[in-house]
Amino acid sequence: MRVSVKALSIASTIIWFFFIAFSVSLAYSASAIKIEISETKIRLDSEKLKLFLDFQVLIDNNGFYDLNNVEIKATLYDWHGSFLVENKTFVRIIPYGSKVLLTLELMVDLSDIFELVVGSNNPLLLKYEARINYASILPVKVYGSVEIMLQSGEI
Repeated sequence: MRVSVKALSIASTIIWFFFIAFSVSLAYSASAIKIEISETKIRLDSEKLKLFLDFQVLIDNNGFYDLNNVEIKATLYDWHGSFLVENKTFVRIIPYGSKVLLTLELMVDLSDIFELVVGSNNPLLLKYEARINYASILPVKVYGSVEIMLQSGEI
């Protein structure tokens, strides 16, 4: 009986050691991941009354584990909070030690609200969301938003 209790104690210690080592490497590795979002480029086609917003997302996976099922979503709202347009991009896997540059473009038809948007003091709200499955076990979500002012002299 003593031998089996001693064996269970040793096995339990080994399992806890590996669990703690994995948790520490997971936390350290997660801190090595960098997500950078470029400045939003705005183009206005005043003839076709279309607004184009472009930005890039750089994901630098310097961690020890792969990033799986990476989804970046960008949604544009008007100053009242009404939905205008949404775009998503998806990457199945980003191996550890690699970088991926994703480009998102949003195109908005302004035919109904052109005069209200251009040259007004009403900002548009760009919300973005990144969903990442880290190390195949830890789902992570990152949210952010940016207010965009459209002024006719700047576009």
